[in-house]
Amino acid sequence: MDQVMSKAWSLADDNVPVIVDVKIDYSKRTRFTEGIVVTNLKRFNLGTKARFIGRALVRKVTG
Repeated sequence: MDQVMSKAWSLADDNVPVIVDVKIDYSKRTRFTEGIVVTNLKRFNLGTKARFIGRALVRKVTG
């Protein structure tokens, strides 16, 4: 991986377009995602928050 990224960075430095195929672990939540969830929950009243959290739990359990 280090060799591929080094080559990609050197090509990019020379203004050559670069495409790198990477695997992304979508199971791990990012800080951005966590912040969005918290911000959105703050906007709603308690009933709506409970409904959102309940739906998220059902999705998590049932897949």
